[in-house]
Amino acid sequence: MKEVGPSIEVSENMKPMLEEFKKVVHDELPDELPPIRDIQHHIDLIPGASLPNLLYYRMNLRRAKF
Repeated sequence: MKEVGPSIEVSENMKPMLEEFKKVVHDELPDELPPIRDIQHHIDLIPGASLPNLLYYRMNLRRAKF
């Protein structure tokens, strides 16, 4: 492994991928959060309402392997 920074080691297997995506992978992390956007998304919750605790899709319990 080659040492890239003070405490970051990159394996030989990762080098081709990092080279391919070097335009989107930055060498340094930003010092601040991105600016606040015009559109802020939120979900309005109803006080006292129970949250749905359901499976994402139907499952045949006879065939399920737990």
